[in-house]
Parts: sequence; structure tokens; C-alpha cells
Amino acid sequence: RRACVVKIEDENVLVDVARKDSNHWVRQLAWQKIENLNPNLIIVEDDVDEIIDEEVLIVIARHALTWKARLAAVEKINDTDVLAEIAQDDEDYRVRRVAVKRVEDEDIMLKIIDGDEFKEVRREAVKNSNLKGDVLSNIAKNHKDWNVRAAAMANPNLDEDVKIEVAKSDKTWYVRNDAVSNIADEDVLKDIALNDLHSWIRVNAIWHITDKMFLLDIIESDDNSFVRKSAKERLKKLIDEV
Repeated sequence: RRACVVKIEDENVLVDVARKDSNHWVRQLAWQKIENLNPNLIIVEDDVDEIIDEEVLIVIARHALTWKARLAAVEKINDTDVLAEIAQDDEDYRVRRVAVKRVEDEDIMLKIIDGDEFKEVRREAVKNSNLKGDVLSNIAKNHKDWNVRAAAMANPNLDEDVKIEVAKSDKTWYVRNDAVSNIADEDVLKDIALNDLHSWIRVNAIWHITDKMFLLDIIESDDNSFVRKSAKERLKKLIDEV
């Protein structure tokens, strides 16, 4: 393979070899050839801070050898088509995770939500504020991946009614707990604090309640010592804030 690399003049092919080949010496040879062909691709994260030219940033985001440099460039570019490309194709999940935050194409977001191998990328995709309406609601209630359903609770476009439904009915307590964290209706939170079967969810609801008398009732009468203790801590925090 090293003999083949010597003959390659296409810098994009060389970058692919330098980033992905399994052999260290092959990667090193490709790196050395890139230094001669286009030194801009041998760039570190701090170098990107000084660059404002969109076209240069796009080249770096697509082809820079280090994931940190590519990520820094992704954070600065505005071309949504390029962001969509990188969100799907970059080999490092940390770069894809940042790129997917600003993808605008719904079909691409859905493809990533359903297909990316890393939950961190899938979660960022479903939190993207360009995802909305019935598509978002259906994902929040029915997606097969509980990580995706849980992350959907933080999407600012998700209806309160959907969050409440999920908080009371999802089969995975992690999802219900994330839904509780994003519910604004205090009456619903009180109901969950009193009646959910999982003590961690009850406690999470308590930490989002501001009614001091309600908290005092829990402190005085609830059967669960963990819930009583949490209500006491929450009440103390509210009093200290006054």
C-alpha cells in the first residue's frame, strides 16, 4: 500500500488514507505527501480560530486530518449543505454531533436519528430545533431507541401535552424522567410527585415544584424516606432563595 501512496497525487484520497488506513506507516507517508501538496490540511484546532473565510473553513471541515480541527471549522461554517454532509459522513462522532445541531433538512435528520451508530449523535439530531410538528411528536412517543425518545423531551418544539403523555406512559423510566425535567405544568408535576411508581422520577418532579405547602405536605406524610428528604431539601432551597 505504501508503494501506491507514493503515486497518489489527489489530496482528498491522501487525506482519506491518512485518516483511516489501518497501517501506521501508510498513514504517515500519506501525511507527509499532504504536507507537500496542501499544508492547510495539516492544521490544528488553534489555527482555525484565526480563519474567517468560509471556503477555507469548508475545506478544513471536510479534509483536515485531526478531528479537533474539523470540529472547530464546523462550528464556524454556515453552509447547511456542507453541515448536512459532515453530519452524515465524518468518521468521528464528535464532529458529526456538532454538525447535526444545525442541519436543516428533515429527511437527513431522520436518517441520522434512525441510523447513526452513536447515541450522542442521534440525541443531538432529535434535539435540533428544525425538527417539529407531528414528526417530532411521533419520535418522542414511539421511536424504538429510548435514548432518542429521551432526548426529544429537550426539543423546544415538542408540545407540552406530548411531554406529559410520555412522562406518564413511556415504558422506560429514563425517558419519563427526562420528560418530567421539561414539563412546566406544576399541577402535572405534583401528580407525578405523588403517584409515579419510581422514586427517582417523583424526586425529579419535586425539584421542579415551587409550591411550599405542597412540599411541606410531602415532608410530613409521604411513606418514602428518599422522597421526604428530597422535598425537605427542595423546600429549604426555595426558602433560602427568598
